[in-house]
Amino acid sequence: SNAAALVFWGKYRGKLSWRRDYVSHKLFATGGTKTYVDPKTGEVLDPAIGAAQTGYILRKTQLFFKEKGEDYKLSVAIIHMGYNDRERGPTVGFNNIQKTVDFLKSKGVSDVRVVLPKADINHRKHGDVGKWMKQLSDRLSKELSGAKLIANNGKFAGDGYHFTSRGYITIYNDALAGVQFSSPSEKEDTTAAGAGAGLKPLGPVAAA
Repeated sequence: SNAAALVFWGKYRGKLSWRRDYVSHKLFATGGTKTYVDPKTGEVLDPAIGAAQTGYILRKTQLFFKEKGEDYKLSVAIIHMGYNDRERGPTVGFNNIQKTVDFLKSKGVSDVRVVLPKADINHRKHGDVGKWMKQLSDRLSKELSGAKLIANNGKFAGDGYHFTSRGYITIYNDALAGVQFSSPSEKEDTTAAGAGAGLKPLGPVAAA
């Protein structure tokens, strides 16, 4: 899962165990999806949901905030999803990513960052995924509003749509540092916030 791996290698590396702490949870029990939980309390740490489509992730993100309550406040949210929408990524996926950005803004998250999805368009088996993710990425760069677009500099793993461990670390660090994708059609003037600048980031709302 791109979500699980991005959160694990970027945020929880050395702090959580993949086998022990990436599990099914009652909030995210549909379709075999998993998320990270606190090994001591069993509390969901992030809506970092693997193996799900964008509509499901949006609904569960809304549920996550409801469960956390009105006092739950975030400074930064990182979104990286769309892969499991496949050919519907450029249409349904885009719409749900925009809705997710809008929802996070409505909950007071002032700094929302969307990592542009990508897959290997030349991969012998999964080239179609690369084509669909390029279409989604192109549309995000032209039409998405309310979020910073983060360049995806991750190195592909062998299947062409997941990334190496170092690739996930690169993506996560770039997202925290605000390494933006350059596009003349950005919808708002944004300033990159430095990683570690007192921010409390939300784990990526993403799917593999």
